[in-house]
Amino acid sequence: MTTFFLSIASESNANDLSAQMARVPWTDPLVGTTNKIDSFFEAMDVLDDNLTSQLYVFYMGFAMMSMLLIQILAATAIHPRRGVLINTLSKGLDGLSATFEA
Repeated sequence: MTTFFLSIASESNANDLSAQMARVPWTDPLVGTTNKIDSFFEAMDVLDDNLTSQLYVFYMGFAMMSMLLIQILAATAIHPRRGVLINTLSKGLDGLSATFEA
């Protein structure tokens, strides 16, 4: 449910930012070029902040799902058939970690 509200807020933020970028008076000769560029980059900074915060939410969700997967695998380690998978993974982690060391 939270992702639904985040997507609505994200859509609203995107609409506000696109409207803010569209309001930059590029063709108005009375507005200085530096003012036009400043207003454009202010909108771009807000967009960058929004994208960064959404990226942090994504990373946090991925970390939580990974921890839950590890917890589920650890809880099923006692099962005879699923325990084989857990034992294989635990014994193979040493070789896997040596692969990524450089």
